[in-house]
Amino acid sequence: MDNKTTEKFVQYMEKYPTLYENLAKIIQKNLPQSPSKPLIVDLGAGPGLLSAEIQKLMPETNVINLDAAIKMLEIAEKHGFNDDSRKFGVILSM
Repeated sequence: MDNKTTEKFVQYMEKYPTLYENLAKIIQKNLPQSPSKPLIVDLGAGPGLLSAEIQKLMPETNVINLDAAIKMLEIAEKHGFNDDSRKFGVILSM
């Protein structure tokens, strides 16, 4: 995905913040209660908007963001995913 397409996608998705708030609430509701520090993997994390909402709602979680586009993960860092408690990964296509 080129940078221009990435930026357009992010601008579009930022128009729907309640979508990510609602998805985070659904995840919280369906998360097993046993782990004290649950691990959530956001596969295809894009700009990290869902992961950011998950961390707001459940700060005790570990969230790993994975995406095929390095630019998306760079943008996710701007959404608050730039400290040691959050992990990033790039999925390379074959």
